[in-house]
Amino acid sequence: MTTTRKFAAVLAAAAFIPLAACGTDGTATIAAPAPVAETAASPVDTDDVFLQVLRDRGIPANSASIEAAHAVCDALDAGATIVQVISASVEGYGSSDGAYVAGAGIAAYCPQYSDELKSLGGDPA
Repeated sequence: MTTTRKFAAVLAAAAFIPLAACGTDGTATIAAPAPVAETAASPVDTDDVFLQVLRDRGIPANSASIEAAHAVCDALDAGATIVQVISASVEGYGSSDGAYVAGAGIAAYCPQYSDELKSLGGDPA
């Protein structure tokens, strides 16, 4: 399993919380989420995972990478298109690494835009 797929699996697992269950009479009952134990291993540090995804791809990973990823999300929040933010990221990095940083940043910090990213037809895995 590639790191990107592991990252997606971690994000999907963290996002899944069972909220409702059907009773035997067909009615729905709301269940409270199970408490999450605070341990040294939790919560997952999104920054660390994001940086490791970049390192695994051979892209320099540091605080500037995190700032760039947040800038991608901020631009999307402000109404920029996926194509605009990827183009800006490629220009900023001077290579196609910028597109990967933008995609990984979306997956890590603003996954609500993942469907728009998928609509471009690329498979980041």
